[in-house]
Amino acid sequence: MSNWRIWGWFLLAVSCIHVWHIEPALANKKESKNDVVYPPLKDFAQALHILLTKSVDKVINAKTLIESGVQGMVKGSGDKHAAYLTREELLELEGTTNGQFWGLGIEVALENGEVHVVAPIEGGPAQKAGIRSGDQIVKINGEKVEGLNFSDIRTRLQGRRGSKVSLMILRGKETKQFDVIRDQVKLVAVRHHLLGDGIIVIKVSQFQRGITQKIRKIMLDNQGKISGIIMILEDNPGGIYEEAVLLSNLFLVRGNIVYSIDRNGQKNVERASRPHTIGKNIPVVLLVNKGSASASEIFMGAMQDNNQAVAVGPDSTYGKGSIQSVFKLHEGGLKVTVALYYTPKGRSIEKEKGLKPDVHFKGKVKHFDTFKARMAHLKEDPMLQTGLKILSKVNQKRKKSRKTVSAVISRMKRSKKFL
Repeated sequence: MSNWRIWGWFLLAVSCIHVWHIEPALANKKESKNDVVYPPLKDFAQALHILLTKSVDKVINAKTLIESGVQGMVKGSGDKHAAYLTREELLELEGTTNGQFWGLGIEVALENGEVHVVAPIEGGPAQKAGIRSGDQIVKINGEKVEGLNFSDIRTRLQGRRGSKVSLMILRGKETKQFDVIRDQVKLVAVRHHLLGDGIIVIKVSQFQRGITQKIRKIMLDNQGKISGIIMILEDNPGGIYEEAVLLSNLFLVRGNIVYSIDRNGQKNVERASRPHTIGKNIPVVLLVNKGSASASEIFMGAMQDNNQAVAVGPDSTYGKGSIQSVFKLHEGGLKVTVALYYTPKGRSIEKEKGLKPDVHFKGKVKHFDTFKARMAHLKEDPMLQTGLKILSKVNQKRKKSRKTVSAVISRMKRSKKFL
């Protein structure tokens, strides 16, 4: 079994947002007396034979019928993240990306037959066209997405550079039409801006490999001058699991970061490792929204439960806290949920449908096209201003009480007095 894990953007258009393990083909395993035999498979084989030999439609393809059968089985499993992958999709999944590709620049999720935009990439074609996190795609080029599987949706969103795709979006109760031109998408995972009072604003767009090193460098370059960090995780769809753990280790001295439990109740715990901690005395505010998912939620849960950060947002995060294994088949592969993630205090990211912020932001969220534009209009950003006020209060209480960051934040959470 490979220990390779990835959350990522599918090349060209869209992706899933989970942790994946690639398993060897089950067909390579030797049969044993304990192997389960399923009598209904005889019906499947007979039905396949009848369709291929008796149907008046002689162009029926056996491969297509079998793939459709597996897809139907996956749909009936009740695992909303399960999926059958064609050989081409499996090869693409096993490949790596360098952060540049052609497409729309959106992260989508298919749940209960509905296609939702988890997050658009900053500066990508979809964001430029006006598509937002939380939008529901109801039609692609005039065709309803209802009843389509993820592979079908992906195929319809893909296309040549410069070609147009028309998306009908449901936003709240309002239906909108967007025309998006496919183009090159370049994802910059980390951006930062140093404010005059020692506060650093860091935007993490995705948990790509190496983002922790970049953030560590930012902190070291400003060591002794940092009074607080505002970390923007809004519309961050996740990324590599290990980066969420590594980033947590920059701030946490001790305690658990995250743990997972599989179907047999086996528990796997990730613990903070003290040698890598350089931000233990730096208060952090996390800005989150419904587009904050997967690795973002793992990092947020670790920081919240260890009282190292205060999370601010208009609503709960996305709620993607599961591990998928991809089992190689003779043709293609099968992706199945094998375990769920829990925060240090036992909150299930998946079952609780996301993590609640410590401070529920009730004001109007202002949208900015770019990080640069947001930093140029700080005073017009009410949620970021809320974060600045919280950092100011944490520092005031630290100075007065001479307690640690975690002790001050813990007391603030118990009293629910953040502002």
